[in-house]
Amino acid sequence: MIRAATLVWAVLAIAVGVGLFMLKYEVQGLEDELARLNREIRSDRAAVHVLQAEWSYMNDPSRLRDLASRHLGMAPLAPDQVSTVAQLPLRPPPAPEAEAAPDAPKAPPAAKAPPKPTAPPAAGGRAMVAVPPPVPQAQLATATRTVP
Repeated sequence: MIRAATLVWAVLAIAVGVGLFMLKYEVQGLEDELARLNREIRSDRAAVHVLQAEWSYMNDPSRLRDLASRHLGMAPLAPDQVSTVAQLPLRPPPAPEAEAAPDAPKAPPAAKAPPKPTAPPAAGGRAMVAVPPPVPQAQLATATRTVP
């Protein structure tokens, strides 16, 4: 009986020793992982700090103003360039075909091709935008304003 009790206690002691041994190495592994994650966090915070400094530099209004005037030909608005919606000229109504000159030969209406889709600009490139042709001054002078 004493031998059986001693044997049970010996097996129990060995099991507890092996369990503590395994627990010790598991805790060390978790501590190593925690240290690695803390190093990554410090590194990421430093990178975020650098990126914030770069963002502040890139968005500096004086720098953007200089780049816009140098590369895009843009300048600040002058007071005489600002107007209200009421000051904008309206487009003249389309002239009916009956009012066209009677002796002028009528050309058949040309079929318009559908607009081609534009691809997004390449990296560093500028997008091309179709601008309608300007309205001649003679048409602007004869434009009438209609109020609904």
